[in-house]
Amino acid sequence: MNGHRSAHYRGNALILVVGILVLLVLVATAFITKTQSGRATAVAQRDASLLHDRSNTVHKEIADEIAQALFVKEVAATFGEATDSANTRKRIPTLDAPRYGHDERHP
Repeated sequence: MNGHRSAHYRGNALILVVGILVLLVLVATAFITKTQSGRATAVAQRDASLLHDRSNTVHKEIADEIAQALFVKEVAATFGEATDSANTRKRIPTLDAPRYGHDERHP
């Protein structure tokens, strides 16, 4: 009878150890799942922060560009203008210079 009781206690101990191991596996699985979701949340927050920073940078650049365009800037005075500049004054045409306008033959 004594041998039968010790085998019975060994069976109980084995079931107890297996139960504890199953609980440890469940706790480890829950821990890993939680840390992975925490990492995913951190990555999403980092990406959102970078996107927000980029949009703030673009907004600031646009505001600076508009602010600089609103106010008059000093013109650098030069002693001579380039002859091929679009801003140079055109010479006054002579009275007998051909005038280009509407061609009556091609309405």
